[in-house]
Amino acid sequence: MDELQVPISDSAFYLSYYYDVVRAPSLWEGLQRLLRDSRSEAPDEVNALHKFNVVPELILACLQRLGGGSAFAFYVAAVVLFTALGSAGLALTSGLLGGSPLCSLAAGSLYFALCFSPSMQAASRLGGAAIALREFWGVPALLLQNGWLSMALVAPARKGAPLGRLLGCAVGTCVLELFWQFAPFVLLLQLLAVLAAHTLGTLPRRRLGEVGLAAMLGTVAALTLSFGNRMLLCSPFFALAGSTAVVGLVPLSPGLAAKEGLFFESAWVLVSALIFGIVAQQSLAQVASEQEDRHVMQLLLQKLGMAPPEASFDAFLYLQAPEFQFLSMSYVHEALDSLALPAAGLATLLVAATWLRSLVCNRKHSSKPSFEEESRAAKQSAWLVQVLFLSALLLLAGLVSRLRVLAAPALCLVGSLSASPDLWAAALGVGARRSWAALLLGNSLGLVLLCTPFMSGFRIPGPSSPVQRAQQVGEVAADLDMRELVEWANESLPSGSLVMADMTLAAKLRMISPTISVGNHPQYESQTSRQRNRDYYRTFTCAAPSTVHEVLSKYGVTHVLLNANACRARMGKLDAFHERQDRCGQLSQAELQQRTFCWGGFLTSPPESDGNALFELAFRNPVYTVLRLGPSRATWASEKKRRRRGPSAQWTAAASWRDWLKGLRGLKAARGLARAGATWPKRHGGSSEALEVAEAFLQAAERLAPGDPMVDLQRAEMQQMSGDAKHAFDGMLDAAQRAEGLDPAALNQVFQALKRPLNEQGPQASLARLKKLVAALVPHWEATHNAFELCDVASWLKDWGDQKLSRKLWAAAKRIDGYDACVREDWSKWEGKEMLSHETWRAFLRM
Repeated sequence: MDELQVPISDSAFYLSYYYDVVRAPSLWEGLQRLLRDSRSEAPDEVNALHKFNVVPELILACLQRLGGGSAFAFYVAAVVLFTALGSAGLALTSGLLGGSPLCSLAAGSLYFALCFSPSMQAASRLGGAAIALREFWGVPALLLQNGWLSMALVAPARKGAPLGRLLGCAVGTCVLELFWQFAPFVLLLQLLAVLAAHTLGTLPRRRLGEVGLAAMLGTVAALTLSFGNRMLLCSPFFALAGSTAVVGLVPLSPGLAAKEGLFFESAWVLVSALIFGIVAQQSLAQVASEQEDRHVMQLLLQKLGMAPPEASFDAFLYLQAPEFQFLSMSYVHEALDSLALPAAGLATLLVAATWLRSLVCNRKHSSKPSFEEESRAAKQSAWLVQVLFLSALLLLAGLVSRLRVLAAPALCLVGSLSASPDLWAAALGVGARRSWAALLLGNSLGLVLLCTPFMSGFRIPGPSSPVQRAQQVGEVAADLDMRELVEWANESLPSGSLVMADMTLAAKLRMISPTISVGNHPQYESQTSRQRNRDYYRTFTCAAPSTVHEVLSKYGVTHVLLNANACRARMGKLDAFHERQDRCGQLSQAELQQRTFCWGGFLTSPPESDGNALFELAFRNPVYTVLRLGPSRATWASEKKRRRRGPSAQWTAAASWRDWLKGLRGLKAARGLARAGATWPKRHGGSSEALEVAEAFLQAAERLAPGDPMVDLQRAEMQQMSGDAKHAFDGMLDAAQRAEGLDPAALNQVFQALKRPLNEQGPQASLARLKKLVAALVPHWEATHNAFELCDVASWLKDWGDQKLSRKLWAAAKRIDGYDACVREDWSKWEGKEMLSHETWRAFLRM
């Protein structure tokens, strides 16, 4: 799989830094590319390690340069291994808190069942094959940090927390903050849970102070390694950690110490920590002028109904994504079916009963507790911290669906505690973990929870269990439109070009096109990029071309990329955030498409022969359009000419496009334009007007690249669409003949178009032609590991009577990927028996 086949969505931004270091001539130069990054917020230069939490990418790039091999495969393997390490941390934490190996196994089973729920999304964000999302580093790091925190909490109070455990907690905090920009928000909830446990009377003040000190030292280390990241420096977590450390470790004054009662001390500690923390945070924010995380508060205010939808452009953009909507009830149902939610509910009730019992016991027994009693009390405080932390995470997950990936492992951790004999003994008041009732209840529940990966679920239909769903993998679909765009950009854009696009696309271009710079990106914790994104989103409004040119040219932008999918989703929705003259108002869909810049609005200012054009067309395919910005002096001259011309031509008319098509250059631009022409009638109706536009596109492509097989293939597709099957078939055969031996990828695309007509003609007319095409394509399919195509064509040839070649193709398909969908489906047809379970697992694990 090459880079262009990976649908990595917005995570491409972080992965691009990994490739920056991997591609660099030396490790030192790679480090300099991060410290002096001029490709992310061009023309500005930024320190990526300071601003973007790309430490994981730097570490992996260093290791990859030492070990060699495929850069992408190495990154994926590292993500998988780190996820496994985090899952191991979850299991060990459960065993530590539950006091039973069965708790560890139950935590792993619950997490597995929840991750591989029917939607495959209840506990992860695996959809779309995204592999560089921050959660894939942040969640395992959080699980490891939470394990160290639990180790510190369960230490008996009279000895103080062992130094090694506090050091581990500090290191875990540092790693989490370096790996994930949202870590301070999650750690704030965790620290508040620890503070609440002290307020509820289960955690000694000294232990609270030790935890706060470890958190503060870890954050100081992270600040040092990130060159003083402002978002981390001004975070409420850092301030609260410092105030908690001071309040918890500094001895009380004689006057306060003389006050009797646990409630007074707890109340004083809580109020003091919060007040000192707020003062410290506000002071740091004033010094550092912190605005980086302002959008998070704006998002929460809108979620809670405390701000109108038009109050914040940044919050509006966030809320366009499903991941930032309220949690879907389908995820709740999946948590119920996996038993994670019922088990966590039961464990919460047991912890509550334990806390109430401890309050009663503390009132009855005022004598100094024994070491064993202190040990039990320390474990009870750790239980309470986990329950409170889970409650906060569940609340946030309900508000923002994306945060379910944080709540899921915490839910499984607390749920696994229902299998703890220690917890049952404490809740029942039997006093010893070896009580037969506690052992029976805990171990019985543990055995039930162990079975969850093999259960099908009760609410959601479907026979498959989580174990079976874990084997459901599929081929990564190639994004042909994106491939065309990037191949054109890498070949045609001069080095140093500055491109602005929608956030996701800008991230992809930064990664796959290493010679260009982008002016914006999806790392929304950058105030600079937030402003750049807002300026780029002017292309989704009805602003005049001169306005768009003026807004973008101030950054030195050379090319602006328009994404039809993003444009379609946002046109007409941004009026509340822009000036009156740029608003679309209440328009019909046709008028809206005509006036919105990213759709048809840019056509109102066509290229001029005197070189004073605002924009020129540099590339177009069915989805993406790239406009080259003209000089700034063209703005007013072009605007005056546009006004003199009066009403502009319709974007659906061929005449509106002819002047624009003259600016296209090169083979890649011709291929993209030809596909845009062939798909135009499908997307915009088969009217005579639509056919004229398609013909104009195809003629321009044929002038740019006469005789190119891919351009000729699109001409044949148009002929087939118009009902001229004979000429279409002949054109496809000619295209295949020209591509054979010169461009295997192009020949493969022609072959996909030829499949249907060849099959319709039957073996007598087409077998020889099919065998010739297959013989030319087999090396390409093997080189690209295309087991599906090998298997599919093998079955086709076998049905047509060619046993020798079909058997050869089947052997190649089975060798390349025994777990391919076609290979598994046709297994009995070729092997004479069904694929056995152990054979399925061997194929799945590539053994």
